[in-house]
Amino acid sequence: MNSGKEVLLLVDALSREKNVPKETVFAALEMALASATKKRFADDVDVRVAIDRESGEYEAFRRWTVVPDEEHEEPSRQIAITDAPGRGEDLELGDVVDLHGFRPGDVREVVLAALDAAAAAGRRELRLIHGRGIGVQRESIRALLARDPRVLTFHDAPATAGGWGATCVVLR
Repeated sequence: MNSGKEVLLLVDALSREKNVPKETVFAALEMALASATKKRFADDVDVRVAIDRESGEYEAFRRWTVVPDEEHEEPSRQIAITDAPGRGEDLELGDVVDLHGFRPGDVREVVLAALDAAAAAGRRELRLIHGRGIGVQRESIRALLARDPRVLTFHDAPATAGGWGATCVVLR
């Protein structure tokens, strides 16, 4: 049996035994795996784990914030803008908005503010990390994007940048 199937069996068993929703078990397991992954680094790093709810496979992501060179103070958590191209990605200041830390009721305003900031800075692309979950947050964000006249198109992020747990937005 592969580890993905074992994860699904574990989640199902814990959900039934403790009488809690599977999503709660998945979230707790993701946090535990992220905590274990962080211990592999000497520095305090930002790690996120995403478990595919259908296959049980999981990925760990180390996240950095792109900052101006003069504000680069935490090398374990930040990338200076001049170093970003060396990472193999087209990163810009504020390129990523991670919505995990916001209450669901606040996400709409955060997304609109991010679109405002990107448009004001003349940026054409933005990545919104909403998580995989059961897809409610993703669909809510995408419905908002579909109605916003500044948005040309949007799509799932590449697998290395969050896959279907993040949405890449292209502005007009």
